[in-house]
Amino acid sequence: GDPDGPYWGRMGRSAGWETTHQGYMNFKLETFYIGAIPIALALLSAVLAFTKRERANSGRGEVLFWFSVATVTFLLGLGKFFPLYRIFFALPGMSAIRNPVKFMQVTQLAIGILAACGLDWLICASPANAKDKLFKNFRWFVLAAAIVMLLAGFSAASGEVVKAEQFRMEGWGNIASVIASNQIAALLRGAAMLFLAWAGMLLLPRSKGMWAAWRNRIAWATIAIVILDQFLVSRHYVNVVPADNMVGRNVAIDYLKSNLGSQRVYMLAQQEGIYNQWLTYLFPYYQIPTFNPTAMPHMPDDYQRFLSTVGRQPDRLWRQFAIGALIGPANAWPQLQRLPGLKDGVSLGMTFNVAEQQGGAPAIYSGSAAQPGSQMIAQIRAPAPRYALIGAWKISDDDATLAAIADPAQSLFETVFIAKESATNLPASTGRGIIGKIDVEKYRSGGVTLKTSADQSAILRVADKFTPSFKVSVDGKPAPLLRCDYLFQGVYLPVGTHEVTITYAPPLTTIWLQFAATALCVIAALALLIQRLCGRRQTFATS
Repeated sequence: GDPDGPYWGRMGRSAGWETTHQGYMNFKLETFYIGAIPIALALLSAVLAFTKRERANSGRGEVLFWFSVATVTFLLGLGKFFPLYRIFFALPGMSAIRNPVKFMQVTQLAIGILAACGLDWLICASPANAKDKLFKNFRWFVLAAAIVMLLAGFSAASGEVVKAEQFRMEGWGNIASVIASNQIAALLRGAAMLFLAWAGMLLLPRSKGMWAAWRNRIAWATIAIVILDQFLVSRHYVNVVPADNMVGRNVAIDYLKSNLGSQRVYMLAQQEGIYNQWLTYLFPYYQIPTFNPTAMPHMPDDYQRFLSTVGRQPDRLWRQFAIGALIGPANAWPQLQRLPGLKDGVSLGMTFNVAEQQGGAPAIYSGSAAQPGSQMIAQIRAPAPRYALIGAWKISDDDATLAAIADPAQSLFETVFIAKESATNLPASTGRGIIGKIDVEKYRSGGVTLKTSADQSAILRVADKFTPSFKVSVDGKPAPLLRCDYLFQGVYLPVGTHEVTITYAPPLTTIWLQFAATALCVIAALALLIQRLCGRRQTFATS
């Protein structure tokens, strides 16, 4: 719900980018290509549906429906550039849509159906329809559009150098000339496709002479041209990426798997080089836990408040989130040693180099005396535990909790601060500090089973973000999940040995709605099939 974030339908360039160069020069996660011929055919079907033409009216309702779908989804796909999107965004649940341009995936489907309707009309059109004034005017419109695009392409070609320089001045660097040449190619390609569409509209409606026999062949040729056009464009944007390029194991992964345990790794340079890819694909694939607040462009309010309060003290922040290792450029090592609270508390685990190799997969190899590593993994000597039994707890409001956590004089993990709304029927604490013993019996992303043992009651503090979607069981029985230390999870455990299971279990309402909608679609498809089969049998019996 943050209107100032890079999401909220804010596709395009960040405000003021030209002067500040802050944010995104072109924040567009997805594009699509339809082509001039399907667009022309879709427009033809829409024009016919809005008139009282003979054959067009047999499917008029269907065409109008898909035309409405295409229009609405296209406008919603524009996000902030569509004035009514703010109203749509305010509807329940709609603020969860991060990237409204995905609405245009539905636009593509709708335009494809409309194009099929337009081609169907052309194939089945009678000679009388070929002489229809509206149809003739539409043919001239397509021809005029082709000529305009052709002239625009020639004009762009004559000013290609100037246009490329303009893009370069805007910050596109070496690819400025590629963008300019692509614009010329797009205009000329569109003109060629429209000329072909015009020719098809000119030839298909005829039914006398040789054209009657060639009608279906011309229709199939039109479809083949569209397929070829899509293929020739898509090969520039869609490539099969070998699995090793994304999730290939390397020496850094081996080191972390061997030394990290249940702790998290913190990336010192999330958005640089290979680290963004590792954060997105590699680490989740090998179930290496991470903490990366700068990778949250749409940061929740509680995270933002926590980081703004505690983030100025990296050592305390990292201890709160159970950071056990830091990974990033090797030149950050001297800075780490100078951080307050980390002096003599961090050791250099390993260094490694990253080199590009043929095929695109980065080659990762350990640093040596001959080739010192440009990247490093530093280990915190005494990391805070991800799972801890703490003998003292205190019910506290959020302001007081954040103040205590950020206070350098306050020792961490001496006392757990429990949020008031989750502290119902919580007994008084009897101990202090980290106590007892915890064994991780089973761990997977979204779930953990722990074996705990303590000679006094305690709060099991889990350095994972609190959300009501997590469910807790203690010795097989449901138990309440507490919000502790403002942001984290907690479970009250009485004296003794316990088996604790914490599992992410979000509400299933939306999934059941999807199942119900799918079932309705299947029933509708079966009903149509039965109806057609019964109709065919009746026709056969009558004949």
